[in-house]
Amino acid sequence: MPYFVLAQCYGISAAHCEGFAGPATFWAAYDTMAKAVELLPNDSEYREPAKTSMNAFRSRFPTSEECFFNELQEGAIPSTAEILRLPVCRLLCVPR
Repeated sequence: MPYFVLAQCYGISAAHCEGFAGPATFWAAYDTMAKAVELLPNDSEYREPAKTSMNAFRSRFPTSEECFFNELQEGAIPSTAEILRLPVCRLLCVPR
C-alpha cells in the first residue's frame, strides 16, 4: 500500500512541476505504481485502480521530442532518483 500512495503523490506533484520535470515525474509515478501492483495481492481492491493509474501516468510521459531537447536518448529513461533530483521540481506529499 505505501507504494500506491507514493505513486499517487508523484502523479499529483507532477502537475505542479515546470517544464520537462512535470512529464518526467510521471516516469517515477509509473515505476512506483508498477511496484505497488507487483506487491498488491490479486484480490486487493486497489489493484485495478493502480493499473488504471499506470495507464494514466504512461499517457503523460514526455514525448520523444521533449526528451531530445532535454538531451535524453530515446530508450534511456532516467532512474526515479535522477528524476527526483531535477532542479525545477521539488516533490512534496503533505497530508491535508
